[in-house]
This record gives sequence, C-alpha cells and structure tokens, in this order.
Amino acid sequence: MTNTCSGCPSTWTGTTKCHCSAVGCHRTFGSIFGFDAHRQAEPGHCTDPAALRTKDGRPVLELRDGIWIRRGAGDYFSKAP
Repeated sequence: MTNTCSGCPSTWTGTTKCHCSAVGCHRTFGSIFGFDAHRQAEPGHCTDPAALRTKDGRPVLELRDGIWIRRGAGDYFSKAP
C-alpha cells in the first residue's frame, strides 16, 4: 500500500515509516526513532534531521532514497555474492 500526505507530494510504503506533516517539515523517516528524535531535540518544533548529532558529534540519521534512516541501518544486511 502506498501512503501519501495531503500537504505535500511525498509518497512512501511500509508500516514502519513515519511522515511529519508539520508545516515546513514534511520529512519521511524509516522508523519512529528518527521521527521522535527530530521532534524531541527542540520540543514542539521540528529539527533538521541532518543537524541531529550523537554526543561525540557523529550524525544520527542519514538520508537514503528520500527517507531519513538511523545511520548505519542499511549496513545490517549483507548483499548476496
């Protein structure tokens, strides 16, 4: 099933994806982790996912195919030879 947002042209599939429909945001996340992180950094406001950092300064999320995912999440799966 394809999901859509009534406030922007974004579309996404999957039951774990989250889309922020706040005015000026409209970003799509691969999990609730990324969605919550971008809302909790500044309560009541959306934080640019690219600005979220760990305590040692590394990025928390990365943008892949238009979806913000937890950094390194795609590295858990190995490609078949």
